[in-house]
Amino acid sequence: MSEHDETGHDGLTEFIDEAVGKLATRFNRRSLLAKCSAILLGALGVVVIPELPVDRRLKLRTVQAQFSCEDWYLCGIYGALCTDCGGGPAVCPDGTAIQQSGWSSCCNDGMGNNYSVTYDDCCNSNLKGDLDCDPFCANGSSQPAWCGGLTGYQCTVALIGGEC
Repeated sequence: MSEHDETGHDGLTEFIDEAVGKLATRFNRRSLLAKCSAILLGALGVVVIPELPVDRRLKLRTVQAQFSCEDWYLCGIYGALCTDCGGGPAVCPDGTAIQQSGWSSCCNDGMGNNYSVTYDDCCNSNLKGDLDCDPFCANGSSQPAWCGGLTGYQCTVALIGGEC
């Protein structure tokens, strides 16, 4: 028979309580479950691939589609869409560079959620000539070209952020 302290616990129970307490202060339940599952699956010979980093700012459609000035995330845009001249909703066309200064709006997605959308201009970096970027959307207030030291405004991208 094992020895018990005044609380009725034996040494093994105390050891387990202490070990679990230390784990609880180092990990939350979700990460502990993930680590234990990875160890268990690893023991069974299953390789677990960690989740790759994902840019969660952008929640746009990934299927190439026709974009229009009426898309909800363009509520504050004042510029040409990059989607029709070699770029994407959040990607500048080749030969242009995104300017990290721009303007923001709070746009409603039509399902009751409001998101902060940042609009940045794409300007010539090593592009010769101009791109033909249409349509020009004037949903927001008039904005100057935010090209900084670069010349030649080409188009505007929209980056969806968190809720506002």
